[in-house]
Amino acid sequence: MGRLDSENLIRYFRDLQVLCEKWSPIENKIPFKTFANNEGTLTGIGPATAIEKLRTNIFDYGEMKHIDINQDFAGLYLFSKNGKPFYCGISRNVIKRILDHQKGPTSSMATLAHRIAKGYSKDSTEEKYLEAFDSERNALMACDVSLIKFYDQNKEEHSKNNMHQHKEEIMLYLFEVFVSVNYNTKHNTFRTH
Repeated sequence: MGRLDSENLIRYFRDLQVLCEKWSPIENKIPFKTFANNEGTLTGIGPATAIEKLRTNIFDYGEMKHIDINQDFAGLYLFSKNGKPFYCGISRNVIKRILDHQKGPTSSMATLAHRIAKGYSKDSTEEKYLEAFDSERNALMACDVSLIKFYDQNKEEHSKNNMHQHKEEIMLYLFEVFVSVNYNTKHNTFRTH
């Protein structure tokens, strides 16, 4: 990755546009219920089981094509419902992270459900908040998710090549902003604390 000046930044965003077109997340989505057990819930489903259920249709940033996976990965996920994207996020463990959004018992794990539930009413009681929080977590089961892999954390070349790692991580952060703006994901916020 060269210097990060305005000319290079424009080029990186052009590259992200091409990447988004090749990834095609609206067409290449997975029903969230793909990860569910026989009862239709995520009880007993962890990252290893979810990866076994998934295995295919993961777009790889480095290879610029869809690949099969056998382990969790760093990348981006995009939630949509009825073909309309509403939230994207990045993680070093994407599969674990998307499961946390639905299964996470706390607001720090199920951040999307927390954000939506908190926005219902500023004057709502704790009971109303918890009801909305559970409802929003459960609503994810009716959504779709699109995934893009940026790198494997455990990959030897990634851990030994700091410049390569640095570029992938910067591109991943830029891509989250790009995807959020490109798809107008209404539940993303980039406010700092």
